[in-house]
Amino acid sequence: MGERPETCPWAGFRDPDIAEVLRAYDWFESGQCDEWWGSDPEWWLVEGVRYYHRALGRARVDAIKTERVNRGPKGPSLPPGMAVVDEIRG
Repeated sequence: MGERPETCPWAGFRDPDIAEVLRAYDWFESGQCDEWWGSDPEWWLVEGVRYYHRALGRARVDAIKTERVNRGPKGPSLPPGMAVVDEIRG
């Protein structure tokens, strides 16, 4: 996503605060925040979920762009044993 991590990205999943944000995000995604978070959630939890939501959105957009580039327009396929000798552009 263009940001160079300062530490191992996978190590963050062992952090209890990050695990709490991921659990809270499940409730955020389903629209049931009040049931799990309560009426007055801690600010770091709300900010963590907001940050994760934005980062996940950027990652999804990046994955879609990458898929489109890799998929790209395909030219006509040649019969077996045939090869392209020259390509005309114009």
